[in-house]
Amino acid sequence: MSSLAAARADNFYNPPDWDPNQISRDKFQGSKGHNQYEQKGLIRFEMPFPIFCLKCDKHIDKGVRFNAKKDHIGHYFSTKLWEFSMRCYSCGNMIKIQTDPEACDYKVVEGAKKKASAYNNYTESELDLMKVYDEAHKERLQTDAIYKLEHEHKEHQKIRQEWTRIERLQEMQERDKHDYDNNQVLRKVLRLKKKKKKKTYTKYCNRCKKKKKKKKGAV
Repeated sequence: MSSLAAARADNFYNPPDWDPNQISRDKFQGSKGHNQYEQKGLIRFEMPFPIFCLKCDKHIDKGVRFNAKKDHIGHYFSTKLWEFSMRCYSCGNMIKIQTDPEACDYKVVEGAKKKASAYNNYTESELDLMKVYDEAHKERLQTDAIYKLEHEHKEHQKIRQEWTRIERLQEMQERDKHDYDNNQVLRKVLRLKKKKKKKTYTKYCNRCKKKKKKKKGAV
């Protein structure tokens, strides 16, 4: 046996009444687990979308992490459904979020509400209408030459507007390109002005002192 194998063997205690074919060593010895999920059912949960707490109205942004309790609550066909329970870091309100395999998303079930976005404001029927419009628009572009010309004209106008905006941005970028050098020049000019003022003030003070001395000598 190599020294490494011997060390690995010596680092584990195998109880004489333990049968590895029936139960694992950790279960036999009553181990509570090696991490917080095995010990307490806690995981690090990352918020999948922005939400508002219903108790304190605190905004919790996407990506904020919590110590959340992970519980198995059922099945959607053969897929497990999980529930994550956590407390708001501002007021301690309990927030519960569940997996939603049907929509390939998460849903808030308690203590908070999902922040509405422009896309979320549309109903399913409105989204279906938008899809139908897109298909009709594509078909008309292929069959109606005048409609296609009008559409191309509008697209050209949009492109011109975007080019104008890009040119303005480039001008601003060019103007601020040498901001460090410009700042150095300004600071140099200010230092020269300060030195000039200081020199003038010193000359004025010296003149005042000479006048005072002359007056004392005359007295």
